[in-house]
Amino acid sequence: MKITYTTAAAVLLSSTSVFAVGLDRSNQDITAIFEDGNYVELSYGSRT
Repeated sequence: MKITYTTAAAVLLSSTSVFAVGLDRSNQDITAIFEDGNYVELSYGSRT
């Protein structure tokens, strides 16, 4: 029974780290939020 609880805890902890890695996979530039004054930035992307 102790092995079952240990295995369950290990699985839960490892799945948490997997989700934490996937927080930002968009590669979007965030420097626009740090610009002073009025600032506009446009971009276009296409997936083929």
